[in-house]
Amino acid sequence: MRIVGIVLILIGLPLIGWFGYVELYYLGEVESGFEEQRIKSEEAIISKIKETKDKFNTMKANLKKSNASKKKIAQVDAQLNDLMGGLKENYKKQEKAMNDLFESSISTVRNENFTVGSGIAGIIMILIGGMIIGASFMQARILWQLKKIMLIQRMIRKHLSRNF
Repeated sequence: MRIVGIVLILIGLPLIGWFGYVELYYLGEVESGFEEQRIKSEEAIISKIKETKDKFNTMKANLKKSNASKKKIAQVDAQLNDLMGGLKENYKKQEKAMNDLFESSISTVRNENFTVGSGIAGIIMILIGGMIIGASFMQARILWQLKKIMLIQRMIRKHLSRNF
């Protein structure tokens, strides 16, 4: 009986180990990869926004030097604001798509590697194995106590049969 309990525990430990590896290490690597990608994307967007602002400021300065009308300068400002709004909106959409991809990647990793199922199965196997080992020790103790009682009874019978 104890061997069955030990075998269950030994099977359950790698299952829990697999669960821990995927959840704590592998998904962390996936997450850090997505975080690096997000940072690079954010830096590219910020540089693109800065570059665009610089170009528009240069155009605006050129217009002021050429004594263009205030209406023309206001149009350039409006175009800049529209372009900035569009770039920021694209950034938000890109960030949302990246978050959705990240969530689906984590879900896919968990589903393909059976992490939750293996973790639960490992815990159950360890618990059942521990209960089997505990029950076998209790059974052995009860048998030992029964043998002790039977030995005492035999000794009493022998003693009584000699005396009477």
